[in-house]
Amino acid sequence: MRQGATIGVALAAALIGCGGATARAVTVAPACRFEATLEGITDFDLVGQRDTPGADGQGDARVRVRPCSTGVLRDVALRNEGGTYSLWHSTPETGSWLLGIADGEAPSALRNVPEGAPGVTVEAGRVLLLYGADNGSVRAGDTRYSVTLTYEDGHVEHGLVRRLAPLVVAGE
Repeated sequence: MRQGATIGVALAAALIGCGGATARAVTVAPACRFEATLEGITDFDLVGQRDTPGADGQGDARVRVRPCSTGVLRDVALRNEGGTYSLWHSTPETGSWLLGIADGEAPSALRNVPEGAPGVTVEAGRVLLLYGADNGSVRAGDTRYSVTLTYEDGHVEHGLVRRLAPLVVAGE
């Protein structure tokens, strides 16, 4: 499949074994580069140290993501690639803290529902903001992270998260 092509519904269903379920097509933008940047600790308090949304009295860490695909998300994960163990998911009841998903144009409104990311539509090149409660690894600066976007049809985008230097901490 060439970049920029759209996976047809029938082909996607056959490839991922949907057994007749409706799959939504994912479009990959040509000449696009997946980008993810850890912006720091914000003054937004949308998630906490649990798997459900809600404030915990602490500013959330924020990762700015620019996906290369247009489609509907099934899950988003932020995890360590070295350093302090860290794992956040947009889907609750995974045993990890909730990763909030917001649109770059509406940074304080989470788009994922308490049941997870299903139904969150993303567009190639349009900024997503991911919020997670800091487990100490963000502020300490000793962990490398990666982001994985998993779409309803099984398509996956994955990339390492770049850190801004110095780390921005709201209120400091």
